[in-house]
Amino acid sequence: MTKEELHPYQQQALDLFSTAWTSTSTGTQPDSSVSATALAQYTAQAKDPSPGVYMWSTILAIHQYASLSPQALDSMLLIYASACKQFPNTASNEYGHGPAAGLQQLKWWLIEEADGFQGVVMPPKNIGSVDAADRSNLLFDHSKVDRDVDRVLSEVEEWREERTSWLIAAAMQARCFSLDIVRVNDGRQIKALIDSGLNRGQSRWSKANFIGACIMIRGCAKSILDHLGGGEMSDKLDSWKTALQSFLGSDNNPSSSTDFEVTYHSSVSDLSATIFHGLQ
Repeated sequence: MTKEELHPYQQQALDLFSTAWTSTSTGTQPDSSVSATALAQYTAQAKDPSPGVYMWSTILAIHQYASLSPQALDSMLLIYASACKQFPNTASNEYGHGPAAGLQQLKWWLIEEADGFQGVVMPPKNIGSVDAADRSNLLFDHSKVDRDVDRVLSEVEEWREERTSWLIAAAMQARCFSLDIVRVNDGRQIKALIDSGLNRGQSRWSKANFIGACIMIRGCAKSILDHLGGGEMSDKLDSWKTALQSFLGSDNNPSSSTDFEVTYHSSVSDLSATIFHGLQ
């Protein structure tokens, strides 16, 4: 199987999600239960390999399609969750049988792919070196660029795809929490990732981390804060607002060496209000 080819199970699930989202967006199929039932049947009937492989392939299909159509993410996650409720006990994997197998598979995928981004931000072996000022950036020797600029550009693109992959996984984790499909560690890790991403002063600050933090705030911060309750909710909201506004207001003296001047593209108040919309 080449890099471009998908496992037949993943391709089938991808086609199902694509059809469901296209139909929903055009108003021709407002009920997602049809897609959920079909997905449950495909999973239960999987023989070679097992239903467990189909569950894994389905999650990969969600991640892949969300990379192309992020607005379809909620729809796909809800279809998957509904399908899991219909899994018979014969549909199993190492995490259990029936509905538990599907939801636990999703939980552990999120733990591996979303929670692990602190390590993923390091580039693959032999692809440039990390910029000390921003570990999202890669540095290359002049000699390597002169010798094979096409390869350097290819490596940069591979690294961009790696970071995009994590950002989609982060969005999946956030929406799973907000929709109460799967809540990994009761949101503690999400809070930690948001805190880390908004802290530009840390020695290993990353632009990718910052973007991921904003995605997770927009994706599930209200649910996390509601889960905290009381004074802790208010304190955390205030700390996130302060951290974000401090970051956006820190670039008052732009220089030619800086490539992330958010304040020159959107006002602090507008961007902050957009990210924290609905959290009051």
